[in-house]
Amino acid sequence: MPPWILRVVPSGDPGGIRGGADAPIRKKAARYRKARLLCHHVLMPKIPQAPDEPPPFLGTWRRVYAAILIYLGLIIAGAYLFTRAYR
Repeated sequence: MPPWILRVVPSGDPGGIRGGADAPIRKKAARYRKARLLCHHVLMPKIPQAPDEPPPFLGTWRRVYAAILIYLGLIIAGAYLFTRAYR
């Protein structure tokens, strides 16, 4: 049975002394949950975070972003002046 099918299991004896008709379903669901948690921890180890490297120019990322904004502002202003001159 695919794991993405939802089954509604009535509450009752959760596979205890009597077992009940839903005991195999509950056991399979518990086994699936346990395997899913185990796989997540085994396959997804914590990756150490590398320190943020400085940009290759201007020294800090803040200066790089400021330079980009100024450059875009100059492009927009130039396009505006070009449009006004050749209307």
